[in-house]
Amino acid sequence: MRYLGLVLILLLLACSSEEDKVIEPGFREEKTFKQLKDSAMIEKNKKWSSEDKMAIADFAKRNQLNFEETGTGLHYQIYKEGSGEYPKKGQLLTVNYTVKLLDGTLIYSSDSLGEASFILEKEDLESGLHEGMKLLKKGGKGIFVLPYHQAHGLTGDNNKIKPLTVVVYNIELIEIE
Repeated sequence: MRYLGLVLILLLLACSSEEDKVIEPGFREEKTFKQLKDSAMIEKNKKWSSEDKMAIADFAKRNQLNFEETGTGLHYQIYKEGSGEYPKKGQLLTVNYTVKLLDGTLIYSSDSLGEASFILEKEDLESGLHEGMKLLKKGGKGIFVLPYHQAHGLTGDNNKIKPLTVVVYNIELIEIE
């Protein structure tokens, strides 16, 4: 009988919903477990984004770059205009590139891997790269600094780029098809 009571208690605990109300320490407001987890993640993201902004500003200063920033947080500088039309969603782009960390460590390069081709906004690439490519014309060159949320996010690339890493693309748009 004692074991049956223990099993029932364990079942009740296991079945309790994330929506159960709790009182957050230091506050009198009731919140659900989900709300607490969500607010904690929001605060962490704000902290990481703030750290990224400071690191990117330091990178720009060290390298005497004058970045513009998009509404999504992409920092960029176009240093060769190019000609013709800007690329559109669904077009095949061919690029020369280097990918580095903010400290200058080379991660990937078309010098060693060859030119890269991808379909704009249709391939599973960094969202910041897709956004930046729309700012270049054929023959154009630019530097794109992707904060972690526009690069490889919380997981990294499972190869050379660690989680929560800002990456720097120096890129040339060779062809638009």
